[in-house]
Amino acid sequence: MNQQSKPPVPPADEDAGHQYKHVRAIERGLAILDAVARNENSSAAQISTYSGVPRTTVYRILETLENLGYVRRSDEGKIFHLTTKIRMLTANIDSSSLLGEIAFPIMEELVEEILWPSSLTIIDHDAMRIVETTHHLSPHSVHRNAVGTRLPLLTTALGRAYLCFCGEAERHALLGNVARLYDVATMARHLEQLRHLQKSTRENGFASSNGDTDPRFASLAVPIYKDGSVVAAMNLIFFRKTMKLETAVERYLPTLNSAVQRIEQEISQKEIDIVRRSPPRRSAQSRGPGMLPEIRDRSEAKLPTEH
Repeated sequence: MNQQSKPPVPPADEDAGHQYKHVRAIERGLAILDAVARNENSSAAQISTYSGVPRTTVYRILETLENLGYVRRSDEGKIFHLTTKIRMLTANIDSSSLLGEIAFPIMEELVEEILWPSSLTIIDHDAMRIVETTHHLSPHSVHRNAVGTRLPLLTTALGRAYLCFCGEAERHALLGNVARLYDVATMARHLEQLRHLQKSTRENGFASSNGDTDPRFASLAVPIYKDGSVVAAMNLIFFRKTMKLETAVERYLPTLNSAVQRIEQEISQKEIDIVRRSPPRRSAQSRGPGMLPEIRDRSEAKLPTEH
């Protein structure tokens, strides 16, 4: 009687990182780089002690790193230093990347608790730019907006939260930037709506968007502060047909605020300066506070629709 063959073992899924074994050589290489970075002017023996990697392995890895240009020797080849090439590995890491790294564990807990997705954004000249998101973790998300996506400033809860809570000078500068994206009549309509919303938004502590950019969705957004100034905004987005805005406020706003307060506490303890990719600048032809700057007649910018 023939034995029934066993089904083939499926390959490990890319998202299931726990199915892969750690690459020991990489772990050791990074441990050695860390030891050299933290202990300047160290010998191979000292690096072995600091990293916990055997001395013979340390020599091999240091020689490899030297050949690649990340490490150099001095004092007759006995002392090792990092080279400036190591900076290339962090060239694309900026303050927004650090903000996303700090916030993501808290955002992950938030989506696990309430299931609806959130995005963390900072200002980017005339839009809000996503620095972290949990859309990919939420069972209710239809958006897949990635980190780096720019979102409308005037029609999203994220943009409104930033505009309503930032300083007056910055707000005027941002409105001058965004005015270039709209025709005169559309910009005037947006400004009137923003003036109408500003008082209640500040009193309530959050901004909202109820089908303003996409009739399927509504959202809440709150500002994130550091050192007394607004540096970012985070939202909670949901289907309008599933829940009324008032219900979402009652049910989820305290949880969203709690997550934001934790993020604020974390970043307050870090040396992080949120640098805008494109700093806001006042229009050269602006006619004064509260006035529309001179703008060309242009159609609305086509940015992704997220609240």
